[in-house]
Amino acid sequence: MDRPPLWAKITDGINAVVWRAPLPHRAKRLLSGNIYRNPAMSAERAAETLATLDRAGVTVCCMGGWGVDALIGEQSRKHRDLDLIIAKDGQAVAMEALAGLGYHFWYEQSADGFLGNRIVVRDRAMRVVDVHPIDFDEADLSIVAGSIGGHPVKCLSAGQQVRDHAKFRNRSLRERRNQRSNAEVARRALETEAPSS
Repeated sequence: MDRPPLWAKITDGINAVVWRAPLPHRAKRLLSGNIYRNPAMSAERAAETLATLDRAGVTVCCMGGWGVDALIGEQSRKHRDLDLIIAKDGQAVAMEALAGLGYHFWYEQSADGFLGNRIVVRDRAMRVVDVHPIDFDEADLSIVAGSIGGHPVKCLSAGQQVRDHAKFRNRSLRERRNQRSNAEVARRALETEAPSS
């Protein structure tokens, strides 16, 4: 199905009103995080997105919720987006490949830290991909093999996922819960990796 569910359309409309309201930016972000509910990103769609970028020659690495589930090779919970790190010099090619899958620019957000800016795209069904273009030569990334839905993917290592977890400041209750879940899965993966290294 390539149409958004009714609840996603409703929360998207309410979210648009929130961002037009005469409120401080912090209040808008907090309200938006607690109101908007995009559909889940399925394992099939996540794997398809990663495979398409890989075929296009884009250096890509999965992180966040799908990144930690890729480490253990199974889905531990529903994921509302797909978080990707891509090579900055491949950004134009990546955006073109994502457009070929039906993803279109939604918004861009600048941030400090090792991930810097993010470009958020979504498809017709309102499924969301967060794209973080970085310079892989300058970044200190530990990338390992993982799998999503049986498909091989590259993802951040368990150690890096655990270390970087503390760097993110999510304000909504839902985001904090998901963040804790990600950290627990990454720690489990790290424990199983430890004896073999």
